[in-house]
Amino acid sequence: MTKPPAKKTASKKAAAKKTPARKKFAKKPAASPQALVQQMMHLLNEHLGPDELILPSDMNALMASLAAPQASDRLSDEEADARDEAQQIAFDAMEARSEAQARKLAKRALKLDPDCVDALMVMVDLDSRSPRAMIEGLQKAVAAS
Repeated sequence: MTKPPAKKTASKKAAAKKTPARKKFAKKPAASPQALVQQMMHLLNEHLGPDELILPSDMNALMASLAAPQASDRLSDEEADARDEAQQIAFDAMEARSEAQARKLAKRALKLDPDCVDALMVMVDLDSRSPRAMIEGLQKAVAAS
């Protein structure tokens, strides 16, 4: 004996009719840099309080430092790709299940980018035999960045 099919289609149609149509929102045009600076200054002054004044020159200096060229901006596409690949391999080394696997991955990352801080950190962690050696290794890793 077979059961008659359930009347789901009617209930789905009823539910669809009850659900209001979604409104489409128009995208706002991007704000100008000056408007963003003014908005940031307003928010910062609001959070800091009346005794801690932020001058427009302070905010302009901050914005200039954020827009300043970075060392990575001077890399060729191949160098940037190698650095990105090295970083990914270093992350894999940090998550490795064995010291041997971690060492192998960290060395591979350092072949691609000798200044890969995370790979250097893995090697420091694996090779340090004393707290002093760990500190020295960490200082070298920080200097590489």
